[in-house]
Parts: sequence; structure tokens; C-alpha cells
Amino acid sequence: MIEQVFAAALSSNPAIQAICGTRVYPLVVPTDSPMPAITYRFVGGSSKATVDTYGTQRSRVEVSCWGNSYGDAVTLRTAVIGALSQYSQNGVFISFLQTIDDFDHEVLQYPASAEFYIFSNFSKEQ
Repeated sequence: MIEQVFAAALSSNPAIQAICGTRVYPLVVPTDSPMPAITYRFVGGSSKATVDTYGTQRSRVEVSCWGNSYGDAVTLRTAVIGALSQYSQNGVFISFLQTIDDFDHEVLQYPASAEFYIFSNFSKEQ
């Protein structure tokens, strides 16, 4: 469930859509996809379950913004941070953690990444 809420928060944001359209993917950008694009992956988390609920869930997610230039990737990352920082809907709260810059020598593209914590608290019936 949290994955769907997170993906929807990214793909439905007008600022993100204006830059990369619907090119928001889990884990990897498909071969031959135009740039810029976004990938995301869940990289950690914790929970405090109770008898009636899954408890407070904290997931850590890395969002990589890909571009043909460093500037393109950073522009997209700025839009992602703006869209997700302090996001609060559907029982989900997102908090910005940090940025990471890189260069992928295999595909000759720039991933400008940002990490976020996602907090949620869902009952076992949901």
C-alpha cells in the first residue's frame, strides 16, 4: 500500500509532470526511455507493531532523478523535494532527509538523488 501512495504522490504532481511527464519507475529506467526520468526504491525501514495495527511504519526511500545533464537532474530533484517534503495525505507523512549526487558511467547519465522518510500507521484491516 505504501508503495502505491508514494508512486502516486510522485506521478501526480504537476511540477514533476511538467519536467518528466509520466516517466516515474520503481528501481530502474526502462531501456531507451527518454530523459529526464525518475526511479525510486525503498532502502530500509522499521515498524512498531501492536496487536491491532501494524504500528508506526517508517520507510526510507531513495528517489533518483535522471537527466542527460547534471542541471536537468538537479532541476527535477528540486521539483521532487518540493513535491514530497512535508507531504501529508492518506495516512502518510513524508519528510526530506538528504541529497546525493552521482554519475553513472555505464549509461552516461546523472542521477541526482534525494532520500526521504515515509511515516504511516495502518490498521491490519486496511
